[in-house]
Amino acid sequence: MVQSFFYMEAKNWFEIGEVIRTKRKTVAISVEQTLKLKIKAPKHISDTEILNIIEKHKKWILKRIEILKQSKNIQKSFNEGEKYLLLGRNYELKIADTDFPVGIKGDFLIVNSKYSKNVKETVLFFYKLYAKEFFSKKVNEITALTGHKFKTLKISNAKTRWGSCSSFGNINLSWRLIMAPESIIDYVIIHELSHLKEMNHSSRFWKEVEKYIPDHKKRRLWLKQNGHLFNIP
Repeated sequence: MVQSFFYMEAKNWFEIGEVIRTKRKTVAISVEQTLKLKIKAPKHISDTEILNIIEKHKKWILKRIEILKQSKNIQKSFNEGEKYLLLGRNYELKIADTDFPVGIKGDFLIVNSKYSKNVKETVLFFYKLYAKEFFSKKVNEITALTGHKFKTLKISNAKTRWGSCSSFGNINLSWRLIMAPESIIDYVIIHELSHLKEMNHSSRFWKEVEKYIPDHKKRRLWLKQNGHLFNIP
C-alpha cells in the first residue's frame, strides 16, 4: 500500500488520505478539503508508479493546496462590512431596520436588525432560498431550449461538487454555486444535463456540452480557480 506520507522536494510533504483502486484506466488525483490527496487508480498500477505520477503533477498539487488554504482563511465571520458574492457580484453585509427579514438592496446584503443575533443563519437561509428559486427557473429555461429531460432538481450542501446527475435523471446543484456568475451557473447546469445523454466524460459527452457552451473549457477552468471563494460557512 502507498505510504501515508512521502517526501517531495526539500520542504513539501504530501499526505495521502485515500487510495481507491478500481477498473478505471487512468490515475486521478484530487486534493480534499483536509488537504490530503485522494487517489483513484487502476488495479494493475504499482505504488511506485502512483508516486511517480504524483511527482509529475506536484506543481498542480501544491497550487491546489494553496488555494484550499486560502479558502480556509476567507471564512466569513458574518459581521457588518464583509463582502458576500451573489451571481458573481460582491455585496456588503449590513444590519439595519428594514421592512423585510433579509435581502439585496443596492450594493448591500441587508439583514433586519431583529435578526442581529442570528446573522449567519439568516444569511445562509437567504442564500439557500435564493439558490433554489434561481436554479429552478434557470434549469427549466435551459431544458426548454435543449430538450433535455430531468426528473427532479435538488439543492445540496456540497462544498466542492457544484453539481451531479444520477442515472435516474435527478439533478443536484450546490446552493454555493449561486455565488458564481450566471455564465458559470449555465455551464454547470448544461454539464449535468448532458449526463442525461452520456453518463461519463467521454468525447461524446464533451461534444454534447459544446453544443450549448462552446467555451466550456474556459468556464470550467474559471470554476476550478475561483470555486474556493464560495466556501462561506
